[in-house]
Amino acid sequence: MNIGDRIRTARKAVGLSQEEVARRAGLSLKGMGEIERGDIEDPHISSLMKIARALSVPVEELLEEPVPLAEAAGRGFPNGLPNTVEELLARRNTKTRHLADPHLAATLADTSRPLADILQIVREVTAEIEATRSDLVHLGKDRGNPEAQRLFEEAARQIATASLALPARRGQKFVPIQPEASTEPLPELPEELKADLDEAERKFEEARRPLLAA
Repeated sequence: MNIGDRIRTARKAVGLSQEEVARRAGLSLKGMGEIERGDIEDPHISSLMKIARALSVPVEELLEEPVPLAEAAGRGFPNGLPNTVEELLARRNTKTRHLADPHLAATLADTSRPLADILQIVREVTAEIEATRSDLVHLGKDRGNPEAQRLFEEAARQIATASLALPARRGQKFVPIQPEASTEPLPELPEELKADLDEAERKFEEARRPLLAA
C-alpha cells in the first residue's frame, strides 16, 4: 500500500471527501488528488503532516517508512529538533501526551486507581512510543548533540517508568515505581485480568525494544 492508498483509506474511514480534506489541510483539490492518486511519488513531509492533522491520525500512519524529525528538518520542520517531549509528541500528532507528563510516575504508582485505568495509560504510552520511535532512535544515536541526548533521556525515563506499572499490578511481586510508593503486595488478580496485562506488556515491550539499543 503506497502513501496515496493510505491517505484514501484513512479518509474514507472518517467519512470525509477529498475536497473536505484538502480544505482542512490548506491544500488545493488538484494537489490533494495528485497525492492520493500517487501522481506525486514523494509528497513533501509538510503536506503529509497537514493531511494527517486534517484526518486526525499520526503522520506515520500515512508513511511507508518513518521519517526521523532530525532528518526532516527543513522539510516541514524549519525549527529543527523539538525542544521538549511535549513538542515531539505534538509534531507526531499523538492523541495523548503521557510521555510529557511530569506526574506520570505518581499516577502509575497510585494503587487506588483501577487496573483498567493503568492498562489504558500503558496502552496509550505504547501508541506514543510507536508514533515517535524512529525519532527517539535517531536522537539516542546522536551522541554528539547534547540537546538530542537530553530529549532522548527525558523520554526514556518516562518509558522506563511505564514499564514498571503492569508488573507492579500483578500482585505477585510489587515493583516500586518511586521510592515513596507503597511496598505492600496487591491482591492476586483473576486469570482474565492477568491475560489483559500479558497482552498489554507484550505490545509495550515490542514497541520499546528498538529504543533499548539506541
